Amino acid sequence: MKHVLVRSCRTGAWATIVFIGIVCSGIPAAGQTSDAQLRSILSKFKNYRYGNISIFQLDAETMKGVTQLLNPEPVITESAKACAASRQTQIDDKVAELGCAADLSALQDDEEIKRILRGECIDYAKYAVQRKQWECNTFKRAYVVTTRYIAGKPFRVVALLTSNSESRILGNVLASPRDIYTYTQLRQSAAPAGSPAKTLYEYLYNFVIQQSEAEGINVTAEAQGLGDEQFIPKLYGVSLAVKEDDVSTYVRTTDGQAMEYLKSRELMVSPDLISYRDYTPSDPSLVSEGYIYNRTLPKYGVELRYGLETINYPSFFSDRVTLNALWGSNRLGVILPTNGWSSVAKSLGVQRTMTYAGWGINGMFDFPLKITNANTGVFNIAASYVFGDARQSDHQRILEQASIVDRTTQAIDTIVRSESYSRANDYLVRFTAQAHYTFAIAIDSGNFFRFRIGGGIYSRELWEANNGAGRYRVINQGGTVRIDSSYTVNRWYRVDTRYIGGVSARIDFMAMRVTTPYGLGLQYFDDAIFAQAWLLIPLSQQIGLRFDGQYFAPLLRDPHEWETASVFLPTLRVIYNF
Repeated sequence: MKHVLVRSCRTGAWATIVFIGIVCSGIPAAGQTSDAQLRSILSKFKNYRYGNISIFQLDAETMKGVTQLLNPEPVITESAKACAASRQTQIDDKVAELGCAADLSALQDDEEIKRILRGECIDYAKYAVQRKQWECNTFKRAYVVTTRYIAGKPFRVVALLTSNSESRILGNVLASPRDIYTYTQLRQSAAPAGSPAKTLYEYLYNFVIQQSEAEGINVTAEAQGLGDEQFIPKLYGVSLAVKEDDVSTYVRTTDGQAMEYLKSRELMVSPDLISYRDYTPSDPSLVSEGYIYNRTLPKYGVELRYGLETINYPSFFSDRVTLNALWGSNRLGVILPTNGWSSVAKSLGVQRTMTYAGWGINGMFDFPLKITNANTGVFNIAASYVFGDARQSDHQRILEQASIVDRTTQAIDTIVRSESYSRANDYLVRFTAQAHYTFAIAIDSGNFFRFRIGGGIYSRELWEANNGAGRYRVINQGGTVRIDSSYTVNRWYRVDTRYIGGVSARIDFMAMRVTTPYGLGLQYFDDAIFAQAWLLIPLSQQIGLRFDGQYFAPLLRDPHEWETASVFLPTLRVIYNF
């Protein structure tokens, strides 16, 4: 920890500016001397004016947890509970009358109270006095001091300040803090009970990230003498373009990756997506306290994924399974010659209409393309191709099905012909291709939009199965079978190929700086829409549950013969950062 004293000249007057700087290698283990220096700086309100810091006031819920941790409320004993309710009321009234000066001696100065202070009621009196002293001495407000906070950028918690003052003027509150808990103490203290955080430092760090945009939480402007929101109103709807060099933000917005990873690896498990990614940076020196790993692209990864989202077909409905390698913003892999466990779609009320074929290739790439010095956005291309004949599915569309028995007489013989046959269709997507120009914007630091515009094309193949069996018998007058022959017909062939293409556009939205992050996506292609919505419930800093819903429906046309009027597929994803 080092303290830098800078003097600046302004219109002939010298101002002393004190601020706290963190050395680039991170906060070292502070000893008693550095802690004392830090307390000395933070105990003087004038040091806040030009400090390169941010200050956040704890909200009611966080305040409750911190209070219970640092100044636990007295707990009534079983013996104290045995005191009669009427006598408890008498003691409570007297304690309230005495206020913060209440103690056992003062209670016994009242003869009526003195008479009831026997046995179990003396224990209740001790509890009532302890509770009153707790109410009088517990801090009324608490503030987190951090290095200068900019949403989405690394920061550190410097200290926690508590105050007994109930003044509405922040300068009065911070001028005489009750206690100052330094970085070292916060790291050594456990988090409040019930919190997923391990330390009080982590608990406060998470509070700043989650509540920094909430009303009345960030009080930096007021603390630095710049006024409160009456003079510096909070601006909403402020948007900034996301630079094309920040490809990770583009990818995170599309993937709905709202969790901030304090560990380098991610495992995601759901019925239609199993994914592993490693975000370890190539330069280990970049990692310091509070480093967010997924603000950069993954070093490598692998995934098993269902779906043909580039042409609007979600998850299990597509009968398409791919196994992909991941690195950076790239995805490249193989299409598997199976439909996996797509049959679970039936239990979700989804009618499958397509089939799969042999092995194939699949890829998607996001990359910036600098044409001018201006922000030119990120380009996205995706393509897939599957080899081999289509496989007959167990959900074919039946075109015709019949059984015939024909009996005729010729001279002295009876001829019996029996035949059964069926015709059925399957549909296969042979290849897909899509190209998008994309750009992204950030609104109010925690809300991200990604816009895409381009085109797409795919081919659909119609395959038909002709299956039949027949029997021909000639029976003489005496009932003897003179001729008995049978035959079968099994034909599986491609009937036609259709190419479909057109304008493709998509919008993705992600809200991160909320208690339960959420996101939406909407894609238009081939006069149909593909919509996606998700809600993330963080169970801890490392584990999250994400509820997803995917929806497909034709918009400006009737469904193709290989489609249904609509498809809705809900899934649950478990995200683990380790």
